[in-house]
Amino acid sequence: MDPRAQVAHVGAGLLRRPYRPSWVDRLQSDLERLPWAPWVSYLGAWVVLATIETLSKWSVGSYPVGTVFPFHLVAFGTAAYGLALLHFLDRSAVRALESSRPLLSLDAAAYDDLRWRLVTMPAVPVALATLFGMAFGAFQRHALVGPHIASYRFAVDGPLAVYEFVVVPLITWGVIAVFTYGTLRQARLIDAIYRDRLAIDLFSVRPLYAFAAHAARMSIGLLAIGYLWVATYPRDLSQAIMGLFTGTLLLLTALAAALFFSSLWGAHQRLEADRQRRTAEALQRLGAVLAHQRQLLDSGAFAACDATAKAIAGLNAELEYLGKASTWPWPVTMLRTFVTVLLVPLVVFVAQRVVQLRFGL
Repeated sequence: MDPRAQVAHVGAGLLRRPYRPSWVDRLQSDLERLPWAPWVSYLGAWVVLATIETLSKWSVGSYPVGTVFPFHLVAFGTAAYGLALLHFLDRSAVRALESSRPLLSLDAAAYDDLRWRLVTMPAVPVALATLFGMAFGAFQRHALVGPHIASYRFAVDGPLAVYEFVVVPLITWGVIAVFTYGTLRQARLIDAIYRDRLAIDLFSVRPLYAFAAHAARMSIGLLAIGYLWVATYPRDLSQAIMGLFTGTLLLLTALAAALFFSSLWGAHQRLEADRQRRTAEALQRLGAVLAHQRQLLDSGAFAACDATAKAIAGLNAELEYLGKASTWPWPVTMLRTFVTVLLVPLVVFVAQRVVQLRFGL
């Protein structure tokens, strides 16, 4: 099926929608109708923004022609990356929902509505998030970046200063705020799907893995841009700014972990409830079999005890399995990979900061 049809954005479907789509969803819908893949448009936007910055720097002599400042490439590509990641995550969410379709007892209309809500953000909250992000970006630029313009190699006046200090940062922080809202909202919806929509079976958890993979993509996508900032961020800044930067990275890591685990918490609780129910039933059966066995022993029917002994062994095996069964909807290898991606870069960065502060390197 054509992914453009799968995403089911503006105007798709026969149901009356409960809210107006956001500007992000309208943009995605427009890009889907172009004759090339959407990622080409996002990559093109990043190239244009970064090229304007680099050519302007060459023209004013901020750094020699042919020199590229990696921090500028990352900083001026963050907005395009955020929008591209939102678009990718919408497609990923649709694929996860379709993989879970056999577990959903929904008719076609209800399923279409659920899919639309999962990948379409409401207009008003997204507009407010955009304005909040832009306001924070203005504050951040003037209060934190302003005193250190030289370290960031930003212009101090003229059109280039407006581009570097106003236009791009406001757009970037607006997208960051929308991305934060959009991913948290999607994580909440996935949790609700696990809690209220999906059929949960402790003995059949593999169909639940699709949304776990999507949650991992959300978190790793967020961490990727954060660690690119870490790798390219200017190091010749004040200790106060670097401390704030460290705190921001810790907050980013916490947000990535929250996105992953909060998306799957509902599934964990339902799987745990299913395990407790099955354990209680097995214990009840075991108690009944043991009582029957005592009756056989008391009546001297020792030959008949062989059958009850087998039943007891089977129930004990079931209880042992239930005790070891995982109540998290992911394979062990996925969790191990996610934790590694989450923690290793953070540990390396913190170790570098400790060495810098301790030895002045």
